[in-house]
Amino acid sequence: MLLISTESIVTIGNFTLYNTTLYNSYYLVLNYLANKFFFTQKKVSLQSYQSINNSGCKLFLFEKKLNIHYKMKKNLSWYLRRHPILYKIRHWLVAKNVSHNRINSYCYNDINKKRSIPALFFEINNKIFAAGKPECSDFDQALQIAVWLKKNIKGGPGLGKSSPVALQTMIDGKGGVCSDFSQIYSNFCVINDIKVKEWGIKNLSNDPRFSGGHSYNEVYCSTMKKWVLVDVSKGILLFQKNTNIPLSSLEYIQLKKENKEIVISTIIPNDVIDLPRIQNIYLVFEVLPFVVTNYNNKIVDFFLDKLSFFPESIVHGMIIMLGQGYNFEFPKAN
Repeated sequence: MLLISTESIVTIGNFTLYNTTLYNSYYLVLNYLANKFFFTQKKVSLQSYQSINNSGCKLFLFEKKLNIHYKMKKNLSWYLRRHPILYKIRHWLVAKNVSHNRINSYCYNDINKKRSIPALFFEINNKIFAAGKPECSDFDQALQIAVWLKKNIKGGPGLGKSSPVALQTMIDGKGGVCSDFSQIYSNFCVINDIKVKEWGIKNLSNDPRFSGGHSYNEVYCSTMKKWVLVDVSKGILLFQKNTNIPLSSLEYIQLKKENKEIVISTIIPNDVIDLPRIQNIYLVFEVLPFVVTNYNNKIVDFFLDKLSFFPESIVHGMIIMLGQGYNFEFPKAN
């Protein structure tokens, strides 16, 4: 709700607002400019007003769907961080096709050593394994980390911050999307000596039900002698129908290509998940998975912290142009 008092007149778009202060007029103009130039077609809409008296000064109480200043800030922030053209530029700079052998041999741990992981991860790791590490497989430990994160982080807006800042923000319940979950999960796996890698999904569909992309992880299970897809943010594993061995990413890609039935299973028993959304991501729409390689967490953290006054997309662009960036490696078809 926006409080406006009687002083001036301002024209915005095709309509005129009377009796507004210069201060409030400023924000209305900002909103108009945001609507005009930052790719939203919505005009400023004043839905209702109520005239009241306050100390002899006539006031107009305007009820709006969105706070004007926040809307302006959101539009500009989204444009600088999330606009599709930024993703296209980044893909053009870092994407390449590689063999399945290259995909299987890559490991996040090869670049990111335990000693380079921020201290906060070790503190939270003590909470995850408060009862001590069980005598179980590396995969069971990987699942225990994933379950703890899923239970204790509700998620929210995308962060794109350095890994310790992202982790603390997520623990505080102030944000976190799939890529943020993948980022912190990789670091937890490293400090627990679990081989891990991060995958992304490029959306090839124009269907609005699946906008943007998606991120998840793979961990290596020594007992099964294979990589296993783990989606922490969605809380799921994938299986081929009538089997009890979870799929790797390459197995998932091949089964989907062959139109074989793929089963979605939750990592938390009886967990409530957004099944239609997950089906759209993994089963319904045409997508192109890729591995995020050469990601040096220490270097990326350094730049994101030191250049925090820049939008994250600009910082990542700088890292890439300096030759310290990561790659998106797409598996070639067999």
